[in-house]
Amino acid sequence: SSTCATGTRTSEPMTADVSIDRVMQALPTRVAAIVERLFRDHRSSPIELHRTVSDYRNGLEGEAREGRYIDVVLATEVANLLHRLIDTLQGPVAAEHHRLVQAAVRYFVTEEDAESDRDSLIGFEDDHLVAAAVAEELGLDPGGLGGGAGGG
Repeated sequence: SSTCATGTRTSEPMTADVSIDRVMQALPTRVAAIVERLFRDHRSSPIELHRTVSDYRNGLEGEAREGRYIDVVLATEVANLLHRLIDTLQGPVAAEHHRLVQAAVRYFVTEEDAESDRDSLIGFEDDHLVAAAVAEELGLDPGGLGGGAGGG
């Protein structure tokens, strides 16, 4: 189990008691509706998911260099957390675990999610919410993304 005797979570990812429902309840309704749709995507390997995140993040950086306002710092923080989530897929994991991680990745690379990544000043806030909710469900520290209590 990933809960120690004091009832606090350890740093090891959870694999047995992963609940898609808990993650969905932690998200705003608009965001949850999009994430739920992404659960139906075909299963991708961890290598494909890593590549998807890296390619999207690198494309954003290129657009920012060309003068488009994109919050590359937050996008990079979200991408780094997603890479950590993908790393939890090494070895046998529950189907729900894989679906949660994959949905968080797909949400990040979906341009028309709850907040447009390229056309909104807060375009990656919703992506951060999804990645952080999945990280918490898997027992991982989301790393204080978005300038919250954990810093940034």
